[in-house]
Amino acid sequence: MNNENDPFDILNSEQPLESGVYGLWLHIFCMSVFELLNGRCSPVGAEAFLFDSENFFFDFVADKLGYEPGKMRNRIREALKG
Repeated sequence: MNNENDPFDILNSEQPLESGVYGLWLHIFCMSVFELLNGRCSPVGAEAFLFDSENFFFDFVADKLGYEPGKMRNRIREALKG
């Protein structure tokens, strides 16, 4: 899947954030990315959530956002470098 929207602009999207299970994992996804980008906390938990290739919760969020999980992880890694 491919999505023209930047996954890091979720909170500025015109679409409302979801509730329920998807909303929970989307929130954890956002918190993990922001923690790594801002260096606020120990990155261990955030990295484990985002970069564990067997984390089906991350895969679920990526799929709902319209991204392949591997490509989403690569996009996050690129953002962390820059």
